[in-house]
Amino acid sequence: MLLSTILSNEQKLHVVERARDYIGAPWAHLGRTIRGIDCIGLIFCVANDLGFVPDSADLLNYDRMPEGHKLLMEIGKWGRRINPKDAVPGDVLITRENMNLPNHCGFLAGDKNEPTIIHAYVRKGEVLESPLRFVKPVAAFELQSWTK
Repeated sequence: MLLSTILSNEQKLHVVERARDYIGAPWAHLGRTIRGIDCIGLIFCVANDLGFVPDSADLLNYDRMPEGHKLLMEIGKWGRRINPKDAVPGDVLITRENMNLPNHCGFLAGDKNEPTIIHAYVRKGEVLESPLRFVKPVAAFELQSWTK
């Protein structure tokens, strides 16, 4: 049986550090390496790299434009949903771009004065850290660490 615990603030800082290691990686649908990665892949790979989620938890079957409610449900398997206003660096933000449904995700980073999001962004073709003022989070999740 797998048990889960919410990440500590120190672990969340490691999430941000690891996510920044992917900055500059090219965007690739269903990508799971530094040579190509998408927004869901970034969340999974960072959490997996740090040992928080097992390989078997990966999402491998989704459209290039994730379905809103399915995205929320699947990311919810890796963490606990929280109010976006309560998110801290290292938490996962879910956003929507030009659509009514959530369709994008990344990690909250930066600080309260200049919050940022680290995300694999198809429009720029790579993983980057952007000011949060350019996106509106519609949901947030605290990642969990899964152990046996």
